[in-house]
Amino acid sequence: GTEGQHAMLYGLEERSLDEYFAFAASNGFNAMRLLFNQENVERDPPTPMNDPRDGKITFDWRKSPELRGTTYIKMLQVVSSKAAEHGILILLACHRLRMQYPGQSLHAEWPGDWDGLWFDNYWTENRIIGN
Repeated sequence: GTEGQHAMLYGLEERSLDEYFAFAASNGFNAMRLLFNQENVERDPPTPMNDPRDGKITFDWRKSPELRGTTYIKMLQVVSSKAAEHGILILLACHRLRMQYPGQSLHAEWPGDWDGLWFDNYWTENRIIGN
């Protein structure tokens, strides 16, 4: 979802943010983890309307018009605000440094020699703290 190349919550091509958060709240959920990656936080690209991997729609702007024309950071803010309207707390969680890593495997989004640290030679501790 939001932490990878899709760069958007999955399912928003079918239902609106309101529908998902209303469902979650009506079923007793009061918190949600919203994943992000450092690369997109730093670059803050426009929110894609189509998945770059397969061209499929990432969200239906008619169902969630508040997402149309947003950047990555603004999209995270919109999702967080919409959750708050339904009494749901959002925990922003850095899930990975980059939106993808080289490789063709199913989990190519994770670095091959990943050691569990949330920094590396490119994404230094100071750079991440600065974001």
